[in-house]
Order: sequence, then C-alpha cells, then structure tokens
Amino acid sequence: MLEKAFNDVYTKFKLHFYQNVFQRFATREATLTTVESFCMEGIMAMGEPTIAEFSRMMQISTPNAAYKIGSLVRKGYVEKIQSTTDRREYHLRPTQKYIDYYNISYSYLSTVVQRVNKRFPKEDVKKLEQMLTIISSELMPELNLENNPEAPEEKTYTHAAETDATQVLDLQLYSERAILIDADTNTVIAEKNPDDRIFPASMTKVMTALVACEQIENWDDTFTMTQAIIDPLYLADASLAGFVDGEKVPLLDLVYGAILPSGAEATEALSIYVAGSEEAYAELMNEKAAALGLTDTHFVDASGLHDEQHYTTLRDMAIILQAAMDNEICREILSTTYYTCQPTEQHPDGLKIFNKFLSRVEYQDLKGGEIQGAKTGYTAQAMNCCASFGVSPKGRNLICVTSKAWTGDFCIDDHVALYSQYADAAN
Repeated sequence: MLEKAFNDVYTKFKLHFYQNVFQRFATREATLTTVESFCMEGIMAMGEPTIAEFSRMMQISTPNAAYKIGSLVRKGYVEKIQSTTDRREYHLRPTQKYIDYYNISYSYLSTVVQRVNKRFPKEDVKKLEQMLTIISSELMPELNLENNPEAPEEKTYTHAAETDATQVLDLQLYSERAILIDADTNTVIAEKNPDDRIFPASMTKVMTALVACEQIENWDDTFTMTQAIIDPLYLADASLAGFVDGEKVPLLDLVYGAILPSGAEATEALSIYVAGSEEAYAELMNEKAAALGLTDTHFVDASGLHDEQHYTTLRDMAIILQAAMDNEICREILSTTYYTCQPTEQHPDGLKIFNKFLSRVEYQDLKGGEIQGAKTGYTAQAMNCCASFGVSPKGRNLICVTSKAWTGDFCIDDHVALYSQYADAAN
C-alpha cells in the first residue's frame, strides 16, 4: 500500500538520523532537545526567517518563539543576523555547528538518491521527481515555505460562568473570598464573594511576568541591578529575590525571581528594561488587562505594593492566571518549585530560589488531584491571597483564587481544601 510505503521510507530516514546522533553526540554537552531539533529543522527549511516568520510558521506566539530561539543561540546552533533593509529586524541563520549536525541526515539522503539513480531508469526517476514536487507544492498546502501562514487568532477570554452545579462555598475557609473554576469549560465549580474588589498584592506579579514574556524578544540580554532599585523596596518592606548591586542578571532569571520568591527588585528591573520605568510598565499591564476583557482591574505598579488604585477581583485574577497558563514561559515559571539562577560574579554558584506555596504542597494528598503552579501575595491591607492552577482527578484544568486569609499558611491550606473537596466535581 502507498501509505505504508511512504511511512516505511520516512521512518528509515528518521532511524538512520537517530542512530548517527547517538553515535556522534551522545557524550557532547548541550545537544539539541527534541523540540529544539524541530525548531532547527523549521529554520533550515524556511531559509533564514525572522523570529516573527518562524513563530507564524510554527503557529506559536512570538515570545514563545523568542524563548526557544534564545536557547538555540546560547547552545551555538543559530545566530541572529541584522537585516540590511530594516535595522530593527533580525534573521535566524543556522551556524556551522548545526550544519554539521544537519549533514548527518542530509548525507544519507544523498546516498539514497544516488542509489535511486542507479536502480531505476532515468524516465522513472524523472517521474518520481515530478510526483514528489506535486506532493510538496500542491498536496501539502498547510506547509507553504514561501508564503508563511497567517498568525493564529489571538485567544479571547471571558469570565467563568455560574451553572446549576455551581456551589456557594459552605466549607469553613480561612479566606474571606474564593473561587474555583473548571478552566476547560470556563465554569465556576464553587465560589465565595467572587465579585468583591480586592487588593491583589503580589498576585500582581502574574501579570508582570505575562507582560514581560510578551514584550521581551532577546532573552540573552541581562539587566544590571542597582542599589537605587533595592533600597526603596527594602525600606518599603517589600519581598526581595536576593539580587545585589552591580549584578548582571539574565532576563529570564528576573522573571523567575519575580515569581518564585516574589522579588520586587526583579519586577522593578523588568519594568525599567521593558518600558523605561515602573509607571510606564504599569500602563502596559493595564493595556493587557483591557485586551483580556477585565472589567474591574487597575494596576499602579509591577510588584503589588499597596495603593488604593491598585485593585482587581477574583474573577479578573482568574483570567490573568489563565492567560499566563497559556503562555509557555509563564506556565513553566509558575510551575517551578526550586530554581537556580545562572552564575554571576556576585553569586558564582547561582542564586537559589524557591516557590513557598509549591514546596509546601508538593507532598500533600489532594485525592488524586494536583496543584501545579501558584503565586501568593501579602500586604497588610490585602492580607494573604493566592492564585493557583492544577488538575482534577479526572484530568480537568482548574484555577483557584482566594483572598484575605490571616496567614500565608492558612491561605495555602484553603487551596488544598478547595482542590481536595471540590476538584472531583470537574468533569
């Protein structure tokens, strides 16, 4: 059968490639991951695309593409070449290191083609070439390398809807407000005062991270921390990640520092890098809030320090977390329990940071469910709050937001209780 014949040939090309990769690169550091191999094959096929062109072809967001490209640049498989016509634009060019890697596969293709030319008459070879050309140009329109497909439509978000099954929480909680949402159906499983305006405290940093991940293009860049950033935050009793004056911090580590230990110096640094100031960055956050369709949210800063004009609701916060979950970089960071930043002169072994919420629940029995990511917050006015996401015992994606618990431990306990008691209702 034709399908089997196609599959057999394709499979043998793959197996030959894998054999040679293992033989030649098994002991080499920083070899390509599976996803990185896919990315490089796409770049090779497209012929020095821009990051935007690459993201459209792969149907992923530009920030996600930039993140993946950053890893390939660091490993030495691709380089960015500035456009000669538009100085703001960079093209992706595979390095000789990858060409050598790629040639493992291509050399076998050449060998097979030589055997084809010897095995079959010229007219049959010509016919095969014509058929393959037609297959490529006409029968695989989804992968037109010369005319990149349009970028996928941006996802829209709406507030989760109550249903007849939605429960008004009668569970004894420490938090004054709570909502548990089935993210797959966008319906409310259980709630308690979900429409009250709240101060989000450091839950703010979920939006901070999301905006950063959408705005940053060069993840290889660093930001030099200053004492002028640290001192006011220290006096304001803000939480800090531990970056110090003069430290050149990679941008990705700043996002990790903003989320895991809730470092306000990290959010300030991101604000300055992306927008020039925290005030300008807050405007970007408000623009994103409007784009997400949030109805009762306003940001004044990137860290969540108290301000009467800095507010949200549980429903709006759930949408922010959903958008962050849909961003690959944000989801990975929010899901990380322990992380070691890249070594710097000030931290030669790398600054070690962790997510207090996730470290406390990693061994909790949630009756088959799992809390996968979270961001807590605290100010004297907001008290303790948290936004988390996880999965139900039936594999449904869940979002939980609570506010105004007396202690951080009580806040975490409420999330454990909500997932344990109500997550099974997601179906």
